[in-house]
Amino acid sequence: MFIDKNHPELKFVSPVSGVVTSVERGARRKVLNIVVEAAAEQDYEEFGKMDPSKMSAQEVKEALLQAGMFAFIRQRPYDVIADPTVTPKAIFISAFDSNPLAPDFEFVLKGEEANFQTGLDALARMAKTYLSISVKQKISRTRTGKERYRYCFRRS
Repeated sequence: MFIDKNHPELKFVSPVSGVVTSVERGARRKVLNIVVEAAAEQDYEEFGKMDPSKMSAQEVKEALLQAGMFAFIRQRPYDVIADPTVTPKAIFISAFDSNPLAPDFEFVLKGEEANFQTGLDALARMAKTYLSISVKQKISRTRTGKERYRYCFRRS
């Protein structure tokens, strides 16, 4: 849909193919909302399967940029989109939501454990990775051997 003018490799993609029907802007012309009317037949780009254990940190970053997923990585302390030209010191993944009516993470993850683990493995190639979970959640390890990330427990 659009790119970052300071980092043209950073893409913001649509979850569906279709036609942009409206763009809502806020103060200082900040884009708040883009409405896309879905087409009857969906077009998509196939990126193929990749094995994170055989990828370098740069290859993981390039795959995230190409797929438009890098825009979901937020940088601390200001909660802005991470700069793709900077190597992070660490990556923190929050696997719980403390909002009042938030769904249980184990329910959301059910059946997708292997995919979640693959994502953790890919991010761990880029930097030391910390997974924050609630003390109420169960830990299930799907891989054997030494993990490249650490668990951080938080009370919710």
